[in-house]
Amino acid sequence: MATIKDIAEKSGYSTATVSRVLNSQRNVDKKIQDEIFACAKELGYRPNVLGQLLRKQDSKLIMCVVPTAASGA
Repeated sequence: MATIKDIAEKSGYSTATVSRVLNSQRNVDKKIQDEIFACAKELGYRPNVLGQLLRKQDSKLIMCVVPTAASGA
């Protein structure tokens, strides 16, 4: 699986620029965006959802604890 570092090496841009493009955070030249997206597609990049949730410290999960009756003593 390709990483942001792999895309940065292939495209020739920094990991920070690649990250900004993939996360749509800041203005980046359209030509650079197109090149980075092309590299990401070629390498088969897929964002790591678990990593994103850990970074945001927000799991979007609800935990439910259900007591069970245990027999024997």
